[in-house]
Amino acid sequence: MFQPSTEEVSSSPTPTAASPTGHSGSPSSAAKLVRVPGNLVDKVEPDVRHWLRGVVERMDGRYTYDGMLAHMRDGTVILWVAGINDGHGVKPCAVMGTDIAKTPSGDLTGRVLFMTGADRAKWVHLISDYEDAMRAAGCTRIEITARKGWARELKDYTMTHVLFEKALI
Repeated sequence: MFQPSTEEVSSSPTPTAASPTGHSGSPSSAAKLVRVPGNLVDKVEPDVRHWLRGVVERMDGRYTYDGMLAHMRDGTVILWVAGINDGHGVKPCAVMGTDIAKTPSGDLTGRVLFMTGADRAKWVHLISDYEDAMRAAGCTRIEITARKGWARELKDYTMTHVLFEKALI
C-alpha cells in the first residue's frame, strides 16, 4: 500500500524539500498530493501502475511505459500521487505527470502532461496544491494538457488553444 512519509515524498519540484501538501480546508482534508522523487518512483509504481498504463494507452504512441518511467526516474517528468487516508492507510487515488519549462521570455511554466485517477471529486481540488508548489518554484503560469471534459473541472483556467494532431506513419 502506498505510504508516503515526509522522508520519502516532497511537494517541492526540487528534490531538497520534503513535505506532503494538502490544504486542511479542502473538500477532502484527508487527501494529499505528494511529489515522488525520481529515486522513489519504483517504490510507488506498483500502486499506481494501472493509471500509468492507462496514460500510455491513451497517448497514441507518444509514450512507452518503460520510457515514461525512465523520464520519471531521471526527473524529466515529475510524478505526483494523490492519496486519501481511508482509515487503514493512505491509498493512491490519482497520478499526475508534470514538468517545468522555460518560455522564450524566460518565465517558468509548470506543465501538467497528464492527470488521471479514480473518484475525481475527492482529489481534483489538490490541483491548487500543485499550483502552490509551482509558485514556490518560480513558475508564473500553469499549462494543463487534458481532454476536453476537464474544462468542467478547471473553471479557473482558460482554454487558449486546441491541439491538432496527424499521424505521419
